[in-house]
Amino acid sequence: MLNRRVGIALAAAGAAVALGVYLHATRVSPESLLRAAYRDSRPFAARWPGAEYSPLRQTRSLAASFDKPRALLEAESRFGAPDLEQAAGLRLKAQLDLLNGRWDDAVSTFERARDLSPDDPSLWLELANAYLTRGDRLERPLDYAFALDFYARAVQKLPASPEARFNLAYAFERLELWPDARDAWTRYLELDPQSPWSDEARAHQRNAQSILDRRLELRRRLVTDPAAYLNLPDSQAETEEQLGLALEHWLRKRSSDPAAAAALARLAQLFVSRHRDAWLRDYLAAPPSAELDRALLALLQASRRANPAEGKRASAALAALATTNRAALLRARAEETYALQWSREADRCLAVASQAAAQSLEASYPWIHWQSRLQKSICLGIAARLPEALAEVESGAPGVVTSGYSSLALRWRGIDLSHRRQLGSHLLIWRQAIEGMRDFWRLPLENYRLVQFPHELSRAAAQLDLPWTSYLLSRAATEAQSTTGRERLEAA
Repeated sequence: MLNRRVGIALAAAGAAVALGVYLHATRVSPESLLRAAYRDSRPFAARWPGAEYSPLRQTRSLAASFDKPRALLEAESRFGAPDLEQAAGLRLKAQLDLLNGRWDDAVSTFERARDLSPDDPSLWLELANAYLTRGDRLERPLDYAFALDFYARAVQKLPASPEARFNLAYAFERLELWPDARDAWTRYLELDPQSPWSDEARAHQRNAQSILDRRLELRRRLVTDPAAYLNLPDSQAETEEQLGLALEHWLRKRSSDPAAAAALARLAQLFVSRHRDAWLRDYLAAPPSAELDRALLALLQASRRANPAEGKRASAALAALATTNRAALLRARAEETYALQWSREADRCLAVASQAAAQSLEASYPWIHWQSRLQKSICLGIAARLPEALAEVESGAPGVVTSGYSSLALRWRGIDLSHRRQLGSHLLIWRQAIEGMRDFWRLPLENYRLVQFPHELSRAAAQLDLPWTSYLLSRAATEAQSTTGRERLEAA
């Protein structure tokens, strides 16, 4: 009898041990299940912390059960009712929301978790993932500002985190900050030179470099040699961006150098055919004057330096010499408004800009017309008449686009952005700025035309209490500005 009882006890103990081993073997953490769910579907671009590599292959949410990876279904069945009074429970719910395509819920729940655990950099990383993904799926560029801020914070606290560095590079891409994106991918590859993730990073690094190289190739079409310009096919001969170089290098030689005269004549003809702008043609048709040419170049150089006193003196000097050259006179008036902008003389600026806009429209000088109207808008802003300033920009935008002046159109959008930022239109300005920067990288424009967008976004980010995003955008604006030779930013 005793032996029988001992046997039963031993059998029971053995069963208990076996059950414990089984339970331990089948105990799966929510973290491991969610990593597996991400690996099996990868429904968004950002890396999930600790997850194995998977190619981006999902373009829709996983809300329907037949779309969901088995690991996600298991996670929901085991852990679908977390404690929402604790940061860990909120975090788990937000993770499930993110994998299920509930983007708004994911962001708001991660934010609640951050309120309870504000100093957790791994939580910043996941919150940034939610912002980046919502920005992609709901086309909300403002979310990229928040994503960049939290990724940058995470990188500062977790410098060896491959996920933080990988996702930071993605955020730079979304904001069209291609030099920063290229450098961020490079730094990631220094951390992870050989893995499936590094292959994806390397492809993005090459793409970022190709965008920068393509713009430089377009810039090479701008030439200082008149013979080279004459040899360009029409499809590669620039007008708006070429004009400054042409005036600087060819204007004073037109009487002694046939190639310079021919190149200027070709450029004038292209302005008429492409933009219906007769300004250069009319300037060249007036009696030649070396003194007038020097005065025009001095004015353009003063405007480039954005020195108001120098600009006003130079515009007055050109106007005094332009008695028989209407094109020179109207250019003097247009450049005077630029000087008045920087000296903050709003009333005088409005008067001169209005007159120049009207007279240049009559003369078929659309560049001066739209430039003068833009200066009028800026000076309305200086006069604290922001609704009128914005209305001026909005009413003229279609005409600027129709004129075909890409650089002027970008400046126009930058001023529009500045007015809207000051009026608090945050949702719209991030979309406008990102579109503007995207266009910049596709055009042969000088860096100063880029500066206004990160500059304004930096100020907008500061208003949203996003210090890292503000800093990184300010740095991008400063680096672009440093290569221009200009002393001031373009946007008002």
